[in-house]
Amino acid sequence: MTSRGQPGTTDGSSAARLATRAASVLRANDLGRMMVAAPRLYPHMWGWDACIVAIGLATVSEERALTELDMLLAAQSRTGMLPLRSTTGLPSR
Repeated sequence: MTSRGQPGTTDGSSAARLATRAASVLRANDLGRMMVAAPRLYPHMWGWDACIVAIGLATVSEERALTELDMLLAAQSRTGMLPLRSTTGLPSR
């Protein structure tokens, strides 16, 4: 919100708080080589999520963003299709 309280706009401190919260969520769902949407509920990588997550990760760590995309591409089929979801790279339970 702006100082006048207009919805849909943010001041610098609100944007900074949002960025901090977003980075915290990314860290909490990071398994090291891949991100999971909900670690206890969906313990796998979602293909479309990985692409969006990589965009967010790139603002924090380009190296980690590339690792996310590498993990998605590692699950690519011989025909070139990318998976809807993947367990490739998940830690053993």
